[in-house]
Amino acid sequence: MPRGRPKGARNKATAEIKTLCQEHGPRMVARLVAIASNAKTPEGAAVAAIREILDRGYGKPTQAHEHGGVGGGPIAVDLTGATDEQLAALAALFGPLAAAGAAADGDPGGAGAA
Repeated sequence: MPRGRPKGARNKATAEIKTLCQEHGPRMVARLVAIASNAKTPEGAAVAAIREILDRGYGKPTQAHEHGGVGGGPIAVDLTGATDEQLAALAALFGPLAAAGAAADGDPGGAGAA
C-alpha cells in the first residue's frame, strides 16, 4: 500500500514555508551582499543560514550526475549468483524494455557493435 500524499497532491506545509522564504528572499540577498562587502566580519553562520533560506524558497541549483562503469563504460552487473526466481523477475521487468530497444534497432544485449 503506498504511503504519503497521493500523487499530485500539494504539500501545504512545504508551500507555506516556500512562500515565507520567498517573502524574505530579497532581504536575505541584500544581507548577503552586505556580508560579502565587509571582509572584516566573519559571518559564516549567517551566510549558511541565508543559503538555507534561499534554497528552501527558490530551490537548490541542479547538479549534473553521470553514472558509468570503469573507464566511463557500461556498469558491469554480475548475475551469476542470482536465483532462477530473481532472473525471472528481472526478465519480467526488463524484457519489455529490451524488446522495445530491439524494435527500434537498439542493442538489447548491451554488447555494442561487433
